Amino acid sequence: MNSFFTYFVISIVSIIGLMACEDHTKEIPNSEIYIDMPDDGYEVKVNDTIDISPKITYDINSAYFWVLDGQLVSQEKDLRLIPTELNKYEYTFSVNNSRGIALIDIPVQSMYKTDFEEIEFEEDTFWTNNENYISFLSDQIQFESSGNYASDTWTGFTYSNLSGSNSVDDYEKYSCYKTPTEFDSDVFGIMLLDAYQQPIALTTKDGEDHLFKSISINNSYYVYDAISNGNNGSKKFGGETGTEIDWLKLTITGINKSGTTRGNVEIMLADYTTGSNRNNTILSTWTDYDLEDIGKVSRLEFVLSSSDTESGKLNTPPFVCFDEIKIIE
Repeated sequence: MNSFFTYFVISIVSIIGLMACEDHTKEIPNSEIYIDMPDDGYEVKVNDTIDISPKITYDINSAYFWVLDGQLVSQEKDLRLIPTELNKYEYTFSVNNSRGIALIDIPVQSMYKTDFEEIEFEEDTFWTNNENYISFLSDQIQFESSGNYASDTWTGFTYSNLSGSNSVDDYEKYSCYKTPTEFDSDVFGIMLLDAYQQPIALTTKDGEDHLFKSISINNSYYVYDAISNGNNGSKKFGGETGTEIDWLKLTITGINKSGTTRGNVEIMLADYTTGSNRNNTILSTWTDYDLEDIGKVSRLEFVLSSSDTESGKLNTPPFVCFDEIKIIE
């Protein structure tokens, strides 16, 4: 009797134990795809290489599928793309295994990107155009240039790797407020704008109309110092109290190959227009500005305007830093 009771108790305990194990059995979830992708998808320069490597959870005996425009293009886990033209690629990547199917959309935009990365020259310097070239080329953009460093009327474009304060001559004119560390190169462009507000221009290399996506802009150290402290021929923006109405604005106008103006974008480099010193701003960080609303053009013209102007001439130094001009169509 005691033996039977002992056996019965052990059996009940075993059954309860098995039921408890079954209740706590962890079900393996479906696979999930993780990818370190910017919000708007990937960007890649034409003829450059991009490798896309998804991370997958519970990746056991999986099959992979890369689909583009309804066509299967690869069954490898990772994808390598080397675009040879401007295009927007809308990939769908899927993982198929015993737990089901997981998928993700991966857009890739190929582009022309002028970032001066190909330029190599000495540190702490800028291009002086001593040969009096009327233009120079970087990637797919032709930049106008008139005069040289020794000329009092030098306008157009140059490039530099200077940043911050520099006491050597007037190098601060060609020094950005902050080095563009977000980019692949320390070299950036400088606009030498006309003090009488005549436009300077860049054009597409092939002369055809293209869709410009964006441009990155920052103030030069020289200009920042001028408008914040009243140096370098400029008034102190906002006056002594910071409440005077002042502003510095860059206007970018797009013109197509037929000579028709398509649109423009206005960028406030300094904004003291609220009458409150708490709201006064001077651009001091590299900032991307959208150009797509301009439409397809072959020419971009740049004009600087300022509240500090006398007889049609700017007192504010006419220098603007730029980088990463992107063309997507």
